[in-house]
Amino acid sequence: MTDIQFDCPFCSRPMKVPSSAAGKSGKCKTCKNTVIVPKKRQQQNTPQPMPLAPPQPKWWHIPKIVIWMLVIVFTPFACGAMWMLLGTRTERWENTENNLRFSFTDTISNRTGKVTHRVMNTFNMEGDLLCHQTGSMDAEGKPHGLWIRQWQSQSPDVEFYWHGDTCSEEQFYLRKKHLE
Repeated sequence: MTDIQFDCPFCSRPMKVPSSAAGKSGKCKTCKNTVIVPKKRQQQNTPQPMPLAPPQPKWWHIPKIVIWMLVIVFTPFACGAMWMLLGTRTERWENTENNLRFSFTDTISNRTGKVTHRVMNTFNMEGDLLCHQTGSMDAEGKPHGLWIRQWQSQSPDVEFYWHGDTCSEEQFYLRKKHLE
């Protein structure tokens, strides 16, 4: 029994199968496409037939227009859901007074329009960073919760605020627990 040698019409990989497989189909080990074994042995100089397009995935039997319609209809809903979940934007602004420059970065809730977090840096007029502060804000724009303040080379200070008033960590969590 002789073997049939031929090249995969999809990836041109040389294939060798027993002559009993002539006319049958099988999968190419390289590209995994279904290949029909020729009935006789191919000669090296014989031109290769043009391969058929590889099989489409099973879900692609749905017309492309239907898929595009679904994409067009559901994309705005998906974007709106992400906006509601992530729902914040950032605004930056600066202020100068008493030979100091203050740089603010506020995180603002898209739902309420209120500042939820603030980062404030204080610089001298030469541009040197003097102080970095970051913390949460309440609905009225007052510091609320944990705030971290660090002056130049000093270790950071941690302060707790309850709607703008300083308090201890214990007082903050007692008040918070009382409200829950």
